[in-house]
Amino acid sequence: MNSFHSLFIFSRMLFQEEEG
Repeated sequence: MNSFHSLFIFSRMLFQEEEG
Protein backbone atom coordinates (compact mmCIF):
# COMPACT_ATOMS: atom_id res chain seq x y z
CA MET A 1 0.00 0.00 0.00
CA ASN A 2 2.81 2.39 0.87
CA SER A 3 4.42 1.64 -2.47
CA PHE A 4 1.30 2.85 -4.25
CA HIS A 5 1.38 6.16 -2.40
CA SER A 6 5.07 6.61 -3.25
CA LEU A 7 4.34 5.99 -6.91
CA PHE A 8 1.55 8.54 -6.87
CA ILE A 9 3.82 11.22 -5.40
CA PHE A 10 6.62 10.35 -7.82
CA SER A 11 4.25 10.65 -10.79
CA ARG A 12 3.07 14.04 -9.57
CA MET A 13 6.66 15.26 -9.12
CA LEU A 14 7.48 14.23 -12.68
CA PHE A 15 4.38 15.95 -14.00
CA GLN A 16 5.25 19.16 -12.18
CA GLU A 17 8.77 19.10 -13.61
CA GLU A 18 7.34 18.83 -17.11
CA GLU A 19 4.98 21.74 -16.47
CA GLY A 20 7.73 23.75 -14.78
